[in-house]
Amino acid sequence: MNHSFPAIGGWWRVLMLVLLLQLPSICQSKKQKKEQVDTMKYANLCATSGKTVGRVLKQKGDGRKHAVLKQLLQLSGAASVKMSESAQHKATCWILFDDPAHLTSGKRLEQRYALAVFYFATTHGGQSHKWIKEDGWMTKQHECRWHGITCNMRNRVKEMRLSFNKVAGLMPRELSLLKDLVDLDLHGNDLQGVIPYNVLSGLKHLRSLKLHMNSFFGQIPSEMAELTSLREL
Repeated sequence: MNHSFPAIGGWWRVLMLVLLLQLPSICQSKKQKKEQVDTMKYANLCATSGKTVGRVLKQKGDGRKHAVLKQLLQLSGAASVKMSESAQHKATCWILFDDPAHLTSGKRLEQRYALAVFYFATTHGGQSHKWIKEDGWMTKQHECRWHGITCNMRNRVKEMRLSFNKVAGLMPRELSLLKDLVDLDLHGNDLQGVIPYNVLSGLKHLRSLKLHMNSFFGQIPSEMAELTSLREL
């Protein structure tokens, strides 16, 4: 009886073809696994945060909050959100339990969250320090109507002007979520630390950047060279 077997080279080509065909599904599977977040692990995230004690995420009936929390965890990372004194933690709990807008997901959630993080980061958590003017901030009003904020036709923040307003603290990296920002004016305040490189690298459309008369230290981030639209500094 004669048996014919494929040559070694033939087997190798077949094996490579099978692997190539399966590679997209393997990568997709890994991606989906990476994106899965068990938000019930953070059910007590805001239990002792804010004015009201005992705010806990329920497994049933809190679908909106779980969806929002998942997105915010992906934006800032679990470590920042879990730290009870962080601006990210305070902004997350405000979005989940106190924000009258009751947003679910999407770009507006990112935008409102970014501004909330900035507010908590520059007002000592919104308690021991206040800006001179903060009309509309952290209220039911659309964030486009908050003091110092101007939006474009798509209701995306394009200008943030809060000069000489007693804005004090660290500039959070979440400002980079304001992708449509073209004018950032925070001069004449008490912002401290270094200018976060990841903020500048995310603001590709920035035309005007005014950060002078603050308490920044260190070198100007090299990422500033990537702001090809920048005209005023």
